[in-house]
Amino acid sequence: MCQSLGVKGGQHHIETFDLTASEEVEQAYARIKSSGWQVDVLVHNAGITHRSMALETSLDVDRKIMAVNYFGPLQLTKLVAPDMIRRGRGSIVAVASVLGLIATPHRSAYIAAK
Repeated sequence: MCQSLGVKGGQHHIETFDLTASEEVEQAYARIKSSGWQVDVLVHNAGITHRSMALETSLDVDRKIMAVNYFGPLQLTKLVAPDMIRRGRGSIVAVASVLGLIATPHRSAYIAAK
């Protein structure tokens, strides 16, 4: 579950969607735009992990980790960034993990996504 929070003149807007469902991500951003809101700051902070040996981890688990940690944020960036570029302002922040730099056992999909 991912939430988008917008603040405008002391007001805010929260949009909830499943980051693993491409259609939900697109629909959520479409709702934000059609409501007159804009994204000034996009913070990628969603993340899940799993502990197991790479050969013992099911592909479904690997796919879910990649969907939440990589493909979901990538899709959201591709939706939001063009509007930021057109407006000439906006920031995208990616919260990283030290495991993206240092590999540890039992976290293959998480490390690959980071």
